[in-house]
Amino acid sequence: MILLKDSGLNKLEMTTILIVLSGVRPDALAKSACPVYSNLKQQGSYLNQAKTVFPSLTLPCHMSLFHSLPPIEHLVTDDSSIPPTNLTTSLIDHLSKMSLKVGSFYSTEQLRNLSNPGSLSFSYYRNKDQYEGEVDVDLVSKAISWINSENPDFVFINLNQADEAGHQTGWMSPHYLRRVENIDRIMGLLVNERPPESHLFIVGDHGGHGFDHGTKLPEDVQIPWMAVGPKIREGYQITRQVNIIDTIPTVAAVMGVKSHLDWKGSIITEIFKEQRQSASSSRSFGSNDLIALR
Repeated sequence: MILLKDSGLNKLEMTTILIVLSGVRPDALAKSACPVYSNLKQQGSYLNQAKTVFPSLTLPCHMSLFHSLPPIEHLVTDDSSIPPTNLTTSLIDHLSKMSLKVGSFYSTEQLRNLSNPGSLSFSYYRNKDQYEGEVDVDLVSKAISWINSENPDFVFINLNQADEAGHQTGWMSPHYLRRVENIDRIMGLLVNERPPESHLFIVGDHGGHGFDHGTKLPEDVQIPWMAVGPKIREGYQITRQVNIIDTIPTVAAVMGVKSHLDWKGSIITEIFKEQRQSASSSRSFGSNDLIALR
């Protein structure tokens, strides 16, 4: 891990990108024509049936994802909750304290609450209800432009159209499956334009059944999970169970950053080409927050 200086900010040697596929079920990816996702599975490590938290709702799931905590600990249990400021530390807050460059691209307004004010270097929100074009394409296009011009350390992109389709016409409906295929095409834009040495994580937040989600049903809580990049094993199916709260400690390990002491998820060490004890045991937060993970 190389730490550089860039305009007063610290700079890691490579960009890490996290794409959240909102409302995308693993069986929808299998049933749809998704060549980009299928190809990425051959290039990285994946699990078809990782688990999210309960309640399996958008904001609680994202809070658990970014704070590596179950809802009972971050206290966000529905999509209208306002998280208590400074009670818990998200990955974005964690990276901001190290003066790293972080960007967020989303169309679900509640996701502005994933970090404390001032933690983001750049944020792009597009109200999907007031935009005539295809919102996910706009988000990815803006993210590609920002990544290529700013060379950030971490980027979060939320793609929401499958979730919308599930609520409109039902999960696994023809319209929903077409939206899943469209998301795959949009991801291809990013895959083709991302920096060659970057790491890419693709994770679901929740699934759905009928016209809704939020329960403990397998259709609601099973999510896809994947990591791709230079440090990640290729064509590898993860053998352990993975929960959404394991994502951020693993992302931090890939970046060479120690997990925050409050995070409850565990690093998925088996996906690394070279597995180091430092990656699985680092659990402190202080002045020495950067670890070498080559």
